[in-house]
Amino acid sequence: MNKVLKGFLASKPLIGLVVFSIVVALLNPGFLTTDNLLNVLRQTSINAIIAIGMTYVILSAGIDLSVGSVLAFTGAVAAALLAAGVPLPLVIILPLLLGALLGAVSGALVGYGKLQPFITTLVAMTFLRGATLVFTDGKPISIAGDNVALMNFIGSGSLLGIPVTVLIMLLAMIAAYFSLNHTRFGRHVYAVGGNEEATRLSGINTNRVKVMVYAVSGMLAALAGIILTARLGTASPTAGMAYELDAIAAVVLGGTSLVGGSGRISGTLIGALIIGVLANALNLMGVSSNYQMMIKAIVILAAVLADRQGGILLISGKVKAMLGATVGLLLILVVVFFRGGSDAQIGLVISTQNNPFFVSLKEGAIAEAEHAGVGIVVLNSQDDPVKERANVEDLLVRGVKVILINPVNSDAVGQSIKLANARQVAVVTLDRAAGSGEVTSHIASDNVAGGTMAAEYMVAELGRGAKVAELQGLAGTDAARDRGNGFHAIADSQLDIKISLAADFDRSKGYNTMTDIMQAQPDLQGVFAHNDEMALGALKAIEESGKDILVVGFDANEDAVHMVESGAMGATIAQQPELIGETGVITALKIINEEKDIPTSSPVELQIIKR
Repeated sequence: MNKVLKGFLASKPLIGLVVFSIVVALLNPGFLTTDNLLNVLRQTSINAIIAIGMTYVILSAGIDLSVGSVLAFTGAVAAALLAAGVPLPLVIILPLLLGALLGAVSGALVGYGKLQPFITTLVAMTFLRGATLVFTDGKPISIAGDNVALMNFIGSGSLLGIPVTVLIMLLAMIAAYFSLNHTRFGRHVYAVGGNEEATRLSGINTNRVKVMVYAVSGMLAALAGIILTARLGTASPTAGMAYELDAIAAVVLGGTSLVGGSGRISGTLIGALIIGVLANALNLMGVSSNYQMMIKAIVILAAVLADRQGGILLISGKVKAMLGATVGLLLILVVVFFRGGSDAQIGLVISTQNNPFFVSLKEGAIAEAEHAGVGIVVLNSQDDPVKERANVEDLLVRGVKVILINPVNSDAVGQSIKLANARQVAVVTLDRAAGSGEVTSHIASDNVAGGTMAAEYMVAELGRGAKVAELQGLAGTDAARDRGNGFHAIADSQLDIKISLAADFDRSKGYNTMTDIMQAQPDLQGVFAHNDEMALGALKAIEESGKDILVVGFDANEDAVHMVESGAMGATIAQQPELIGETGVITALKIINEEKDIPTSSPVELQIIKR
């Protein structure tokens, strides 16, 4: 008993996890329900599995930035194999071997090639992200075939009440613990990280150890990719974006040294749980998504400072205690003042807050909810289907009566909607439709029709056969695909499309890409951008060049409308996002009040705003 107590007191990350969990439970009793605790474990499992592999790499004094891209690529391969009718064992084994091979290549470049781990894995990350887009053609691959039920069981099933994904995570942790603590390979990993030169001189093949370490990381990233594909029912080309950052954070929070040679696999699991509990707690307490990343950064910084002795800051024990108390008080104040109402009846899951269109949609919903006197809690999916599913799970724990969801991906959102269906919670989709699941109502404008309107306007302004370019949105997203399809339905036969390049819905990328396009196509007459942010970036590049090129955008955000009214920009397609949000809340209230004749679809009229 004394050994257990001493072990607990010696583990600062574990103490932090327990204390934080107690505070959260006091602020929100729903945190300690069985359903929610299982949600936390399920939501943590993917990051924990990736972080276990990352622990091997960091213990060897390396870093692996490619794990998110390995996850996306191997997950897409698994979905394609399943759709092709390949037996389930091979659907699992082949991507695992592929992940190990990809990791081993990085390890060989680091070990035998003497390249820096950061640069090597950064190159691998970029290459594999592009390879995923090529393999999927920028479109999600839905799982299909005779083994779909078994894949769904892997992603969403349970054994003895414990989610299968959690059991896989625990098995991976046990295997890693045995490997690192009871095998020669594990001792070699610690030795390479502690003093590589001394290890090499003692006769150990340090290069081979590095190859094996990165192979383990790649294989576990592939395992996470298979689980993610099974859980969402689809493989998204954008899956795993920035997952390497959460994995590294979990490893560091768990006490593993970034310079290598020191750390424990159990600490990594605790670190992953801290991140998972924090995300879940902030959602349950309704803390605005605008503050969640700030709070997460503060907690990670405080935890790392608390676990470090001395260092360049030379912080004394009393100062550390005061720092901890100050950070704790700050967190409590933030939670108290920025948490959402505990009586929220409506939950809004928004795909991203990095686009003015979706910010306007959210503001329209909040304004209508305030006008109606009903509580609403807004959660940001950050363009990640996994985060989207976690948001839905957390809203179900909160007990909302209706979920308004603006999907990240039409195919991936289906599994999240089915969770709400199982709890008999109504779902209303906004802007993007769902590929599966029962939806009470869908409220949106038609992206395909909007793309067609843009092309027709350009034909009218420039004439048939005019030379134009297309700035595409983020590959794999529904908006980019639908707006592009609508544009090409007219432009392919009536305009001369010289070039189509992705600028990822980003203004700065729109500027840079348009600069390159004008160099390649000096006689360009017009450009259609899939959103206004890219259009505004392109417009800036055109103005600096002194050229006269017609710019047409999409979304009608405030800056774009101003540019159209001033005559600098040709036109923008208005979807009226505020109206989509308002209509969503009005529909939710009808559902709550059990009104009849709720429309299954509420189209929001498109408008073209032109100079």
